[in-house]
This record gives sequence, C-alpha cells and structure tokens, in this order.
Amino acid sequence: MANSVDEFYLNDQETEGDNVISYIMQTYVPFWPWFLISLVITMSAAYVYLKYTNPTYQVNAKLLVKDEKKGVDASKVLDALNVFGESKIVENEIEILRSIPLLTQVVKDLNLYAKQIHIGNLRDIEYYGDQAPLYITALDKDSIEATRGLITFKVDWQRESILFGTTRVPWYSKIKINGHSFQIAINPNYVKRMNKKLSLRVSDEFKLVILPVYKMAKGLQGAITVEASSKQSTVLNISMETDTPPLGEDVINQLFRTYDHEAINDKNTSQRIR
Repeated sequence: MANSVDEFYLNDQETEGDNVISYIMQTYVPFWPWFLISLVITMSAAYVYLKYTNPTYQVNAKLLVKDEKKGVDASKVLDALNVFGESKIVENEIEILRSIPLLTQVVKDLNLYAKQIHIGNLRDIEYYGDQAPLYITALDKDSIEATRGLITFKVDWQRESILFGTTRVPWYSKIKINGHSFQIAINPNYVKRMNKKLSLRVSDEFKLVILPVYKMAKGLQGAITVEASSKQSTVLNISMETDTPPLGEDVINQLFRTYDHEAINDKNTSQRIR
C-alpha cells in the first residue's frame, strides 16, 4: 500500500513538471522571433552607441591642505576648542579650487577657449596639445566671443599654409575671427608626426570652435569635483571627467599651479599689510 502511494506521489510530481514545461513552451516559444529581433536591436543599438560616442575618462589627483596659521606647538586646549577649524579650512579650500576666478586663469594659461576638432567619418574628436595641428592664442583673451557658424581649416604642407575655408594664411600669422585677433602658429610636434605622410598635400579637415573664457571656466567648474577624502581629513580628492585625457591632466596640474600662485600672493599681501 505504501509503495502505491509513493508511486502516485512521484507520478503526480512528474505530471506537474511536465505541465510547467508544456505551459512555458506554449506561452513563450511562439514568440521566439520577437525575442530574437529584440536582442538584435538591443545589440545593434549598443554597438552604434559605442562606435559613435566618444569615451569618457576620469582624471584624479590629491591635494593636502595645510593650516599655516596653526603652529607646531599649538596647545591641546586650543585644539579642543577648535573642533570645526580643520573642517572649515577644507570647505574654504574646496570653494577656492572650484571658483570661477581660479578656473578662468587656468583657461587663459592653457588657451582652452580654442578647440580644434577633427572631423571624422564616424565621430568628431577634439585634438589637444601635441595632437592639435595649431597653436591658437587670443591677443585679448577677455573679449573673445563664441564663433558664429562653422569654421573649418586644413593644413597645406607643400605651401606651408593653412586653409580657413577658402582663405589661405601662412603657418605663422595673425588672423581675425569674429573681429578679434588671434596668433596662429603650426604645432612642431604635429609637423614631426605628419612628416611620415609627406605624400599628403593637405591634412584632414578640422573645425575650429572659439568659446568665451568665462563660458569655458563654467564648463570646467561643472566637470571638476573636489571633496575631502573623509570628514576628518585635510586631503582633497580632485577629479575631472573628460573625453580628452591629456586635457584633463593639464587642467588639474595647472589648477594646482594657479592655486599655489594665488596662495603665495595672498600670503605676501598679508605680510605687507602687517
């Protein structure tokens, strides 16, 4: 009798398992073409996104904030009373590092207001530093305006000139863009790299984008993050998201140099007032 019950129980389990499998087969299998189409569309969208979108990188650095007003032999009693002193100093330095005046100076020092963007078949990529074909410096950096319309240029290697649209200018010359004067110079590092391609009469096409210094400084402010490594720490973590890693590295390094320069000037000013 016990064996009959056990056999019935096993048969019942097998029947339930068969029913589940049969239900799944009847419910989902007829729609397998739609699942396949959805998978193909999803994979295609991911491929197109990765192929046409510039990758984003993060540049990181650390900065130790020191309180020079605090002596080495400071009293423990004073330290106890100054519970929020270190925290306040760190907050102040974070605000200074992300301040528009400091970032404006960084933009001016690195000439970030002039962007040289290589026009590619799949996507456009900004060429910066040694990759860029030109050095472009505004003679009056505070007054430059954003470019109106598309400005394209090519480098003519045989005639040692630059074609801005249909206008030809020497490698080293002054030009006017939107009524403002710029000094143009060929990048010697770019020339060395292109020497291997001397058979080319004219280089690839670039587009030139000029942005006001203040607007570029605001852009950097949004891209740069400054925060304390912990609540009790005076070490700041500085990071910047960019699709051009050398630009991010130069911005962070120049930000440190400008920060140190301003701190020294502030210290010298305080000493003269005393």
